[in-house]
Amino acid sequence: DTEAADNTSGKLEATMRALVGRVRNARNVSKPLERLLPQASRLLAQIRTDLDSLGGDTEGVAEQRGVINSLLARKDRYLAAITAAHSGGDRPPTRPSGLADGAPLPLPPPGVRVDFFSWGQAEEALLSKAGAVVASAEVIIGVARLACNAAHECQNLCVAPRGAAGTKAHATLKQLDNLAGQCENRARAIMVLAHRWHTTQRARPAEAIVKQANALQAAVSTGEGLALAAASCGEGGSQVPGAKLASVLARLGRLASVLATRRSAKPQARPAARCANCGYAVTGLAPQHCCKGCKKSPGQHGPKCRKELFVADGEIAKP
Repeated sequence: DTEAADNTSGKLEATMRALVGRVRNARNVSKPLERLLPQASRLLAQIRTDLDSLGGDTEGVAEQRGVINSLLARKDRYLAAITAAHSGGDRPPTRPSGLADGAPLPLPPPGVRVDFFSWGQAEEALLSKAGAVVASAEVIIGVARLACNAAHECQNLCVAPRGAAGTKAHATLKQLDNLAGQCENRARAIMVLAHRWHTTQRARPAEAIVKQANALQAAVSTGEGLALAAASCGEGGSQVPGAKLASVLARLGRLASVLATRRSAKPQARPAARCANCGYAVTGLAPQHCCKGCKKSPGQHGPKCRKELFVADGEIAKP
């Protein structure tokens, strides 16, 4: 299912970060490549297996599956490119003539680079919308996605620095990596809660958003201490990207602070809608039906169905 695929995807991320750290610090990269590349391929295959159950003929599911498939295809190409380089003698790619020093090397097809560290006018505009006393669920989901990206970039920065693998600084970065993973999970939880808040119009998901955001703020504070400690280590500390870590953690803290202020934000009341299969009202358990049971078998209601009658003026009258 999607939860299993998410967990497997996290394992694939960790595998690729481990590969980067090994290649940075190993004189002979054959051993880590021979061990980690097959592992990454198995995890990618497992993600596809986990997602086989993601069906449905709705437009939203079809669109989601299309995006997932394109991302999986991209991962396939990148793994194939690394495997080809390894088979060719572990030689690093040649820097094209005219490419500025320090500029990232061109990626293999499809040649798409995702920079989780980037921040521009679009992000500032979204944050400005989120700063309002009342923000829509869509805006909150957008801010939580930015927080997820920031936590992900923090994990990328925690990969073993060149020449610092196995040092005390690296050990501290591992702690920060684990903490950033927890932050990423909390940000994703906020996205789910915001969607639930929008569909149910209930206060509990909104309260849970604030709880998650407060925990995210506390984690950021701990993370800032870990980043400073790693950079201050006498063993390997000089190789730690301290400035970048400080920047991305500050951004994550800013996003968490905005999410935590959503306490007073309440969704606007929606007019009730009639279930497509019966006379009950749509209450958030399914987009167009009173419950999932009635959606599957008209008139058959599941245990969670609230069975609230729909009346013409949009008000809900309980039997």
